[in-house]
Amino acid sequence: MWGMIGKSMELFYRVTVLAITAAVMLVQPARALDRKDVQNCTQTVDLDRAIAGCTRALEARLPDNIRSAVYVSRGAVFEKKGDSDRAIADFSEAIRINPRSADAFFIRANAYSRAGDFDRAIADYNETIRIDPNHAKSYDGRGFAYYRKGEYDRTIADENEALRLDPKYANAYNNRGIAYGQKGDDDRAFADYDRAILIGRWPTATRRSRSIPKTSMHGSFVETPTAPKVKLRGRSRVMTMRSASIHLTPKP
Repeated sequence: MWGMIGKSMELFYRVTVLAITAAVMLVQPARALDRKDVQNCTQTVDLDRAIAGCTRALEARLPDNIRSAVYVSRGAVFEKKGDSDRAIADFSEAIRINPRSADAFFIRANAYSRAGDFDRAIADYNETIRIDPNHAKSYDGRGFAYYRKGEYDRTIADENEALRLDPKYANAYNNRGIAYGQKGDDDRAFADYDRAILIGRWPTATRRSRSIPKTSMHGSFVETPTAPKVKLRGRSRVMTMRSASIHLTPKP
């Protein structure tokens, strides 16, 4: 449903839908919160209509947690439309309203990571972890940001923590495998790809990476608008990889 935003966003989005819908029954705003605005804000077919619905919903007097959630929902739609600046602005407003929202920090961190601003992404992942030390996806996302900065040992450490918190987190195995590959530890890299395949969450990308000869694993990481790729040393072909932190098609 939210291919570029990912399953983590989907889960938060569903919770937001329930929260906003409940607000229709519970809130007594200065301007009545129209159920139609809620329906428009939370549907995913017509993105312009979703933005308009969220904007109208924000005109009502809402509890801070609901208002923050509406900003996150609208920001997610802006991101779906490719407007990262507006998306980040809405995520930032959500954080200003509800600075204890680990989800808002996490989603903004993902947006920064997708935009290539890895230092800001890491700062937001740090804040997410401070609020919720058991947030496995933030360790995974931060690990990927460290990877993009060339800090492979930190990547491995963060993926280790993500897997401690969620031993069946296939994406963390996949990302740790990439880091091991860049360090030249092919045996551990392929072992992690195998674990991801056994979990069955990302069979296509992981099997593709698993099939690359060990001597071809090491190269420079290049990101395209549609997918991150690893250029194989001495070869013209590329290997598509996936990551939770940039949320191309991540799995929870």
